Amino acid sequence: MARLGDCSNPVGRKPRLASQSRSLPEPQPISRIVACGGNSLARGSRKGHDKRDDVINDEARQILKTDRLQESDAEFLIAVGKIDEAEKFLLKRADQLDGNHYGSLLSLAETMEAENRHFVTSLIYRSLLISILERGYTKAFPHGISCLEKLDKLAASVADWKGFNHHEAFKEQIIQAHGRKRSFWSKYVG
Repeated sequence: MARLGDCSNPVGRKPRLASQSRSLPEPQPISRIVACGGNSLARGSRKGHDKRDDVINDEARQILKTDRLQESDAEFLIAVGKIDEAEKFLLKRADQLDGNHYGSLLSLAETMEAENRHFVTSLIYRSLLISILERGYTKAFPHGISCLEKLDKLAASVADWKGFNHHEAFKEQIIQAHGRKRSFWSKYVG
């Protein structure tokens, strides 16, 4: 049997005699996989990483060409370290942000905020807040208040609203449209 760290037998099989019947190979211990570099492309060559980079770059280009917003595309761009592209993707499709996708949008907002992308973060929180207020579901109002408080804080770090209403104008629109929701506004300390 191959020794730990011996990559000459990449599958980890015991040598078979011709007389032996075919059976499944024994499972490889994870430590052997790690010691051998995980797979044949990663072993001692840059070829696997270059191919991976090519595939990622091609996929990123394809994503940026699409007109439709899919949160999973933005999540992919973030996961592969293409934060600039993810921001560009979200900004170009900001009118498609659907606050009803609370889980995925909240995750995107938190990631973008951590990356100091405050403008796109603000647009995401706006869509979440609008969705919560339009549905009028009072149990979700604490989440809406959280969004509005985040927006208040983020507004100070956004200099250019790029054609979108600045924070105070947006807030005034929210008050005009949803000012009668006392259970929301009574808990907001802004």
